[in-house]
Amino acid sequence: MERNIENQSKGFISPPKYKILPSGINKAKLVSFLSSIGKFDQLIFILQFEILEGEYRGYFVKGRVNQSSNGKFGKLWQLFRAMGVELDIFDQYDLKDLIAKECFINVETRSNGNAITEFIPLNSF
Repeated sequence: MERNIENQSKGFISPPKYKILPSGINKAKLVSFLSSIGKFDQLIFILQFEILEGEYRGYFVKGRVNQSSNGKFGKLWQLFRAMGVELDIFDQYDLKDLIAKECFINVETRSNGNAITEFIPLNSF
C-alpha cells in the first residue's frame, strides 16, 4: 500500500482510506504516530491504526493517548501491554518499537468521528 512519505515527514497523517467506522472491536496494526503537546502541557500521541480484517480491512482509525494519564493504568500502558510489551514504572519506552505490531482495538463512534477506547491483546479472543 502506497503511503505519502513526504507528508508524513512534515508531520501529517494522510491515510489512503478513512471513514467513520461503526463501534466495535477490530484487529488492527499500528502504522504511525505523531506526538503533540496538549492544552495542559502534557505529551499526547496521535496513533494511526490500519484495520486488518473484516468489512473495513484496509481502512485507518486514529486515536489519542495522553502520556501522563493514570500512569500504569492509563491507555499508553494498556497499548504496550496489548502489543505484548510489559513496562516497569521506570522503564524507558519508544512507540517506534510498536510500529507494525498488532492488537485488537475497541472503536467507538462519536459525533466527531471515531475514538479508540481500549487496546486488547491478540490472545484475548
